[in-house]
Amino acid sequence: MVRPSYTNPRAMTVVEVCIAATVVLIGVVGLIQALTIGAAMLETSRSQTLAAQIIQHEIGQLRLLEWNDTGTSAKDADILALATDSDFTLLSSKPASHPYRTVAPTFGVKKTVSDVQTDLRRVVLSVQWTSKVTGRVYTRTGETYLGKNGLHASY
Repeated sequence: MVRPSYTNPRAMTVVEVCIAATVVLIGVVGLIQALTIGAAMLETSRSQTLAAQIIQHEIGQLRLLEWNDTGTSAKDADILALATDSDFTLLSSKPASHPYRTVAPTFGVKKTVSDVQTDLRRVVLSVQWTSKVTGRVYTRTGETYLGKNGLHASY
């Protein structure tokens, strides 16, 4: 009678199986980390885009204001009546008619107004938010110059 051979050169040993499982596990953990980092980057990118759109919208609203030397305005606000400084205001506290109230309730907006020279004001708009994924606080800033007789530039 012929005895079966227990040493098959094509079979894997327990040590080789453990090493292979470890290599696969390291690869899977690396893929999960890559997906997590990618999701955080995507969320940050979307938030940066939304912050830039909020800044552009606010600058557009400022450009619609009139320069009023007399102090009597039929409108609620004019360029000379802009507050010289404001704190971060969450968009959720804006009136219901504000277009970004429901889109970006966790974004705060700060407006800083300064006189550059006679008939020229500099307005710096900062948007601040906290990342939902990482918990980090981000700020994006834009500025515009508002001048008498329609001289408006933004950066």
